Amino acid sequence: VSRSGNSERNIIVWMDHRAVEQTRRINRSGEAVLNYVGGVISPEMETPKLLWLAENLPDTFNAAWQFMDLPDFLTWRATGSLARSVCTVT
Repeated sequence: VSRSGNSERNIIVWMDHRAVEQTRRINRSGEAVLNYVGGVISPEMETPKLLWLAENLPDTFNAAWQFMDLPDFLTWRATGSLARSVCTVT
C-alpha cells in the first residue's frame, strides 16, 4: 500500500505459492526466528511473499509504504489504525 492508501498491485493472498523457493531458502537458513513459528514457515506466510516481491518486483516493493495482511488492511482502511494482528507479526 502506498502512503496515499493506493494499492501498488493486486493483493497476494495466503494461497498464492509463488514464494516456494523463498520459503525453502528461509527454512534452510536455520535462523532463530523460525523457533517462533514452529521451526519452519510455509509459502502461505507473509515473509516469503515479501521476499518474492522484493526479488521479482523490486519497483513495487520499493514503492510500498506498508505491507499488510488483508485483515490488517481492512482495519487500517476502516479506522486509520496500523494495529496488526498477532498472526501478522509472528
